[in-house]
Amino acid sequence: MKGFFITATGTDVGKTVVTAALTCALRQQGFSVGVAKPAASGAVRQADGSLRSEDASLLMAAAGLDESWRDTVNPYCLKAALAPATAAELEKVAIDPAVLLDRIGKVAAAHDLVLVEGAGGLTTPLHEDYLICDLAKALQLPLLIVAQASLGSVNTALLTVAYAKSQGLQPAALLLNRWPAQPGILEESTVAYMKRLTGLPVWSFLPDIPGLNMAGASMGELPQLAPASFNLEALLACLEG
Repeated sequence: MKGFFITATGTDVGKTVVTAALTCALRQQGFSVGVAKPAASGAVRQADGSLRSEDASLLMAAAGLDESWRDTVNPYCLKAALAPATAAELEKVAIDPAVLLDRIGKVAAAHDLVLVEGAGGLTTPLHEDYLICDLAKALQLPLLIVAQASLGSVNTALLTVAYAKSQGLQPAALLLNRWPAQPGILEESTVAYMKRLTGLPVWSFLPDIPGLNMAGASMGELPQLAPASFNLEALLACLEG
């Protein structure tokens, strides 16, 4: 299995948008890219009564995957906007880690690369005491950490990197989201401290994406803006190494 596991310093940092952008950028380099959102909460009820994850929809659109892939990309889709373990308990769904690994394996087998997006941060519970970091450890993919250059983000980045390393994971880089067109001292100093204190490179400076609509899985200008926002040379070298 070749690819990356994408986590974040917290909730609503923008993992899905960054993962979708990376998917687009890699596809434009000629790679077949599979995506996985193993467990998603906060799903939207459809007219036919089914639940659909907007996160999974955007990732599938970025990867060019049709609806036949949905249950493989996103095997557990939960309505309550809570940690997957809590939402699953409320909805009487048993999340089986073996199923998660099986579906991710099927996506990976059909593509050159697979991008697996977690839920929340590394300590988010998936099932009882089984956390996102446990899934990441089972997959043994290089870890990418999505962050923002906002006040307090150095702290959350340091904590995430330290916890990842304590669990035997190997963070490869930080991916910054919502990078302003004109960065100021806050953004520039944040990046400098992140690099110095975590020892990690920054491989993404993704701006806000005009026209992006998660509800409609509309990517807007994401395919056009994504390639220039990533250090793809360093990213691909990590995979080859």
